Parts: sequence; structure tokens; C-alpha cells
Amino acid sequence: MKDSQDIKDSIRDYDPINATVISRNPTNWNEQVEIDKGSRDGVKPEMAVITAGGLIGRITSTGAKSSTVELLTSNDTRNRVSAMIQGKENAYGIINGYDSETSLLELKQLPYDMKFTKGQKVVTSGLGGKFPAGIFVGTVEKVETDKMGLSQTAYIKTGADMYDMNHIIVLQRTAQTSSSADLGSSDTASSTGGN
Repeated sequence: MKDSQDIKDSIRDYDPINATVISRNPTNWNEQVEIDKGSRDGVKPEMAVITAGGLIGRITSTGAKSSTVELLTSNDTRNRVSAMIQGKENAYGIINGYDSETSLLELKQLPYDMKFTKGQKVVTSGLGGKFPAGIFVGTVEKVETDKMGLSQTAYIKTGADMYDMNHIIVLQRTAQTSSSADLGSSDTASSTGGN
């Protein structure tokens, strides 16, 4: 399956922990899910969680045998993901928001002067430090300029089915990637907009 191969390529520095969704509360359906793997299995808070379709969220808490995954569709304002729209020139922004009426993620703080087209791929940038770079998030549906005209927001259709998910993968850093993490590099990379 090509989708699975693409995911394997983008996460080769990570040991996948396969898990199953064991519960999901109807009152916070878009917020979180519980999975059947926990600290005994190597799951830790802040690990990225994916399906064959792409990124779905991150681990927020763990027990010995289960963990909680906060979904990208959560309205928690602390739930931000650094992402980029791939193109001739990559455009960087922050996924911070979800429109439940359209079922689209909001990718904010994009450069005001760049042009985007429907269908462009969106992946994690790796700049935020929480997620590995290159994990597929979804595709651009539409783009709007903010009220002040200073930046743009892209509305992203997720690659993963956020409504119906059973089997997920938690990404655990391998020894060589965690020991060689370059701390502080995200500040310099995100502060310059280019020349």
C-alpha cells in the first residue's frame, strides 16, 4: 500500500507503536480518544500519533496500559502544530483551530503575499519540536486573508479520517534521534521570513 510506504519513509527515525482506539466520548468527539497502549509500552506525553491517512494528534497523558490522544481537531488553544504547505517555495504556519461546520483545520500565520492552490499538500514542519518533520496532515481546500491583511489562513482537509478511526500508530523516537536533538533551532528558523 503506497500510503503506508509514504508514512514509513517520513517516520524512519521513529519506532512505531501500533495501538487501537478503545474509547471515545460522544460529548468531546473532536477532542480526544483513548488508546490501548501506555507507559508500559513506551508511550509518553507529546508523542505524535498518526493513521495510514496522516497525523491525527499527540499523546497528552499515559497510564500503564492506556493513553489519551488529543486530536488535531481539539479546540484547546495550546494544541498547536507547526506545519508547512509544500510548493516551489514552502510556506510555514501554525495549525491552530478547527472549523467543525466544514470539518477543516485552520493553518494560520501564512505569508500574506504567497499564492496557494486547492490540493497543495500540508505536512508537519518539525520546527515546533513536538512532531517530526514531513508527516502528512492534509490538503489545502481554500485560503483567506486575515482582517488586517497581514497574513493568510489556509483551511485544510485532513488526510486522516478524524471521525472514524480504529488503528493508530504512536511515533516513538529512536535512540539516535532523541540524543541528537538540536535544541533552540526552531527559534531562528521561524523568526526570519526570507529575503
